[in-house]
Amino acid sequence: MSQTAQDLYHRGLQACDNKNFQEGLRLFSAALSKDPEHREARYNRAKVHYQLKSLDESLADFEYLITREPGNAHYYGERAIVRFLKKDNDGMLSDLDKAVELQPEKPYRYASRAFLKDRIGDLEGALRDYDKAIELDPDDAISHNNKGLVEEKMGRIDHSKKSFERADQLDPNYSPKTGNKPSIPGNKNTAVTGKQPSGAAESQTENPERKISMADYLSQLGRLVRSPEERAEFADYLKGLFK
Repeated sequence: MSQTAQDLYHRGLQACDNKNFQEGLRLFSAALSKDPEHREARYNRAKVHYQLKSLDESLADFEYLITREPGNAHYYGERAIVRFLKKDNDGMLSDLDKAVELQPEKPYRYASRAFLKDRIGDLEGALRDYDKAIELDPDDAISHNNKGLVEEKMGRIDHSKKSFERADQLDPNYSPKTGNKPSIPGNKNTAVTGKQPSGAAESQTENPERKISMADYLSQLGRLVRSPEERAEFADYLKGLFK
């Protein structure tokens, strides 16, 4: 019995849920051979490619998706991660700028861009983006904490202390401390999901008491998403990314 593109796509998701990414890649590709416009299959194939470090192939799939749906901020956020891994900082920032342009009301777009700007050493730019994220959501502990990390790197110790104190006031249970070196996205075993996330990457600081990993950051970043629909979308992404 011949299988439809949708059947192959769902089998690909199941394979990735079982961490069989090569099989997932095969099934997503088979789905696309039947229906080249199956966007969820292409989106998930793009994510499998960068999970398997096939960055050029991942980039090609995201570029295809963007040509078909140029108003989808999630595609730009995801492509930014691939460009980050390819050390294409200009392309990465261009994609993050586009995601912000498309969703200027979303605080996590600014927080994500700030996170990557911090990573590449643009501390002033990171600080501006954290300020904007905080303007949009003044009660988010994570943005206050990460703003403190940037201020600390810039030598603005008094400012950083205030940011850390505000983060602690907003969420006494939130702790970014970890004994692990922050990880780069794509280095972990990840499953994929049909939902589209925001782009983000790792942060690192010399203060061992204030290091934050990629996983810690994104799991906390999900709290920036306010509506039930967006929460469900972001939760699905995180479930796939860190299982």
